[in-house]
Amino acid sequence: MAVNYSTPPIVTDGLIYVVDFANNNSFPAANTTSSIHVNTSNFTTNGDPVIDRTQGIITFDGNDFIDTPDNDTVFNFGSGDFTFDFIFQLTGGGNSMVLNQSNGGAASNSSFCIWLNSTPEIGMYVTENTGWDYYYHNTTTIQTGRWYHCHGTREGTNLRMYVDGVSTGQTNIGTATVPNSSRDFQFATQEGSGYFTGKIGPVKIYNRALTAAEKQQNIKAMAGRFS
Repeated sequence: MAVNYSTPPIVTDGLIYVVDFANNNSFPAANTTSSIHVNTSNFTTNGDPVIDRTQGIITFDGNDFIDTPDNDTVFNFGSGDFTFDFIFQLTGGGNSMVLNQSNGGAASNSSFCIWLNSTPEIGMYVTENTGWDYYYHNTTTIQTGRWYHCHGTREGTNLRMYVDGVSTGQTNIGTATVPNSSRDFQFATQEGSGYFTGKIGPVKIYNRALTAAEKQQNIKAMAGRFS
């Protein structure tokens, strides 16, 4: 049985992409992902990630990942605001990718990634011209075996990362244009490297910056499933 979003409901204004493995509105079949508002696209599992349709999570063992085709209408952020809303639990080490649409260090065919550094701390990187031009890491050390609800955002000229609704700072990126990547949108890898070991829950992407109240609304909507 699919899990429905609880009260309060998730924020839907500006919502352009959703993957929730326990909600048939966003994951209707064994071989498709779907946005509630936009489109359905095939995806490929590599290795043996384990999908839990009851809680709505996918478990990665450090050798597998999910690959979804690029979608220009979804990921073409340009100079506009955006929010990545995602839930994850780390069971392995750092230096690993949570979400990614890039080809590694070069700006060519790259757009953004959500990355855990060696500490590990969670951060968002975006590219404009050469290499990874802009990034911000929240200074909260991520503990293994604990669920985190994070938001990676562009808010005007600032790039921010929120962990459980709290931001520790920002990076000014001015009027930078984030290009749409020709690379696929991936879970738990960066083009065959930086494999993630842990669990990823629902992923929601918005074409605007969520307010502090809206971030809290989404956190509360998921609290019964991820505590």
